[in-house]
Amino acid sequence: MFETIEEKEKIINKWKDIIIKNCPKCNGTGYINESLCDCFEIAKKCVEKECSNIPLVAFQYDDIKIDYNLDEYINYIFNNLYKTKNLYLQDLPYSVSMSVIGYLSDNIIGRQHKITHRFLSIYYCIYENLIQLSLRSNIDKEARLQLNDIITKPNVLIIDNLGLESGLQSQTMHNSKLLQLILKERSNRVKSTILCSKFNINDLEKYYHDDVMQFIISYFEIIKRRG
Repeated sequence: MFETIEEKEKIINKWKDIIIKNCPKCNGTGYINESLCDCFEIAKKCVEKECSNIPLVAFQYDDIKIDYNLDEYINYIFNNLYKTKNLYLQDLPYSVSMSVIGYLSDNIIGRQHKITHRFLSIYYCIYENLIQLSLRSNIDKEARLQLNDIITKPNVLIIDNLGLESGLQSQTMHNSKLLQLILKERSNRVKSTILCSKFNINDLEKYYHDDVMQFIISYFEIIKRRG
């Protein structure tokens, strides 16, 4: 989503080589009887997923063990213009959070909003990486612009590994302020956010200040895993 034209061209060519040139249906031509082969759409989705920073492991989502209907969430995102839906997915092992991310990305990327007819965007990041980017942004203009893009542009922003960032005890103030900035800025712009963590909401209170925790409790649906 935030690559230069040259970088995106490399990603496009990479997935053409992987998907289209190795397609057994069209023998690598990309066409069947002068019509585009299905491999074109598959390659396009792979490009969009990589540009959205979606981990390749997230392509697998056979068994999503959470007490929540993700299809309802997806439909809400595509049918509402001035409303957001924020989720806090708590107590999730890595495999489950990756399954959720894979399912959401596969069903959001490439679809148009029902009202605006614009294609919606989704972006995935680990909170530790956002923190490091924010620290660099104080002296690096490029990092500052990238951080702003990540916070403001995606229709759905997924922040993973919340509460597992390094130096958590010594940087509690900075981590809390950054998270509060992200959540409030996205709320003001009517953009949805999904937080993923291995901690339940009560455990998370040990690491973040009351203001940010109150915002999460007030504006996020708390989702538990099954079993």
